[in-house]
Amino acid sequence: MTDSDKKQTKEFKKTGGRIPAGDKGGIEMEVSAAMVEPNGSELDQLKVINSKLQTQLETLLESDKERTRENVRLRYEIDMLKALTVKQSNDIEALKTGLTDLQVRSMENNVIFHNVKEAAGENCAEKVTALLKTKSFEGEINFDKIHRMGRFDKDNPHPRPIIAKLTTHSHASALVKFGASLSKKRDELRITPQYPASVREKRIQLGEIAEGAKAENSNVRTKIVSDTLFINGDRFRDSLPCPTPKELLYLSDAERAQALSTKFTECHTTEGGCTFVARAAPAKSINDVRALYKAILMNPENTSATHNIAAYRYCSPTVNAGYNDDGDYGMGRAVRDALIRANSTDIAVFVTRYYGGSHLGKKRFDTVERLVTEILSKFSEGQ
Repeated sequence: MTDSDKKQTKEFKKTGGRIPAGDKGGIEMEVSAAMVEPNGSELDQLKVINSKLQTQLETLLESDKERTRENVRLRYEIDMLKALTVKQSNDIEALKTGLTDLQVRSMENNVIFHNVKEAAGENCAEKVTALLKTKSFEGEINFDKIHRMGRFDKDNPHPRPIIAKLTTHSHASALVKFGASLSKKRDELRITPQYPASVREKRIQLGEIAEGAKAENSNVRTKIVSDTLFINGDRFRDSLPCPTPKELLYLSDAERAQALSTKFTECHTTEGGCTFVARAAPAKSINDVRALYKAILMNPENTSATHNIAAYRYCSPTVNAGYNDDGDYGMGRAVRDALIRANSTDIAVFVTRYYGGSHLGKKRFDTVERLVTEILSKFSEGQ
């Protein structure tokens, strides 16, 4: 608007909307007030619209407050569920530990005799007693119970082990000690204490670790007590424990992002209704392996599986190899041994097993070995 226009507008307002005749050829005109301000009906409409908008705004604000309150409640409930899950997990682990301890105590008088020839109608007590005498055992032998383990299999060339319960723990300890002396002589007869499956497999794993420690330093002192290894008096800590619910539920944002972005080479098979899924990924340190293990269990479907077995082998700078059975005793060791036979390095392999209702027994080892061979081949092709 020019300065001239502004001046005319100002004069127009002063005259109350009347235009002097001299400005319009002698004709005096009155301009409608509607050209200056809205009429009453339009103003009412604006007021109605404004009221509706105000009401909608208040509704949205209240809805936002309710969502905020709901989010706070959900956050609280999630935190409570996390805390309760961790507590229940700890309680279950305590129960498992207590049960294992009871099993160990119930077996403390038990010993197992291996490689004792089997014959129909045999008397195990008499046979073992006579055999021990031929081996020059001078201790007292008093069996509470003694029998062969498992069912007879005519197609199995190896004799079934004989398990015996001695009347006292001292008698059992004397036989185990005598068995250790026979092992040093490479005698065919083997005498071992009986342990629960979990402890037995753990002792095998710890025995390998103890031998490795002695190979590196001949002055190292090692001792295995039940399922615990002591090296120079210090308790050995497992390098690859299964991630706990607390670790999985309270991952940092960076760990969660890394886990979700992890890429695995994958293949699967089925056997007897059970599904086996093998996954492989590069790993150059134990921290890499732990991070990959967490990434596997970040998937709820994997977490709900019966077993999530892990094995690894990497060079840093010497070769390091290890495993975790996750309850499928012996399977982790079998996967690790497959990595060793294939001379695979800088790799971690995870086998997830979904139980299908039928017990596979030893057949599951053959199934997993074939699956691991397949995943290693597939992994090599992708590198």
